[in-house]
Amino acid sequence: MSIKSFDSNVHICKILGSMATSEREVLSLDNLTGDFNLSTIPVYNIINIGQHIIHSFESTYNFRVQLKLINRQRNCPRCRRSLKLSIERRPDHKTPVVFHCTNSCCSKAKAYFLIRDSTFFEIANLSLQQIILLVNLFCGEGAK
Repeated sequence: MSIKSFDSNVHICKILGSMATSEREVLSLDNLTGDFNLSTIPVYNIINIGQHIIHSFESTYNFRVQLKLINRQRNCPRCRRSLKLSIERRPDHKTPVVFHCTNSCCSKAKAYFLIRDSTFFEIANLSLQQIILLVNLFCGEGAK
């Protein structure tokens, strides 16, 4: 491993360690559309990922929905009605948005469902931004 790649990996680890969605970050459900223009990113390197994808939770969410890495819509496993996406910050998970069942007669009405459920990273206690950086680290240019 060269010194340059070691320094780059140390920098990435620092980014991963400090990158949690800030509790002060203002989120808008209107911006969580799932639409992301993939043509705005010429090359998937750490700089472009930082500037275009992981700079905000909304852009990270939209990027992952566009690539079908997470679902934009889900149904309640009990009543099969469409779940509502809502902002709910919980200290026990890194993602500030969850799905809720809106059917008051459903036994799962008070339950929440993480947007990472039914994905490869379901049990990981990582933010969406951290997951994108890790995937790039292992599959991108740095994986040589």
